[in-house]
Amino acid sequence: MKKESNGQMTDVKRILGMIFGAIGLGSLVVGCAVSFAIKYSGTELWFLPAVIIGPTGLVFLVLGTVFLISEKRRRALEEELKNHGRALEASVTDVRANMNMTVNGRHPYYVEAQWQEPMSGTVHVFRSRDIGFNPWEFVEGRKVKVYVSDNDYSRYYLDLESVLPKVEVH
Repeated sequence: MKKESNGQMTDVKRILGMIFGAIGLGSLVVGCAVSFAIKYSGTELWFLPAVIIGPTGLVFLVLGTVFLISEKRRRALEEELKNHGRALEASVTDVRANMNMTVNGRHPYYVEAQWQEPMSGTVHVFRSRDIGFNPWEFVEGRKVKVYVSDNDYSRYYLDLESVLPKVEVH
């Protein structure tokens, strides 16, 4: 399977959400179907499969839904900031490995960029999403756009699409 991206890692939450949701929904359906089949066979404990399988399926379904909703909200926030946020030109200062995460035995990378407020002199440091390769050669000494929500600098999107090349993973 060939995937194209601009260097961003695969959306793990979206994939996990679909997998967990499918397992949860399948478990609920199987648990109920088995319970109904047993009920019509005349067994007194016909509800037991639904009681055993049902809660497990429900947990998986809820987790899958939470993953999908959080990913959708993240994408919506990025779009909102791109369309209505204030664009800043930040200087790339560093690329670091995210030591808190391992994907296929490797640590993903993230880009740090800084922007200084002209009036107050306050320096704001922004961090990109995780990237599946070391992008230092493409971002070294570059400026990147950071979209912020009015004056709430904690709500931001560091846009690397204009700086990073298109990457094909085989």
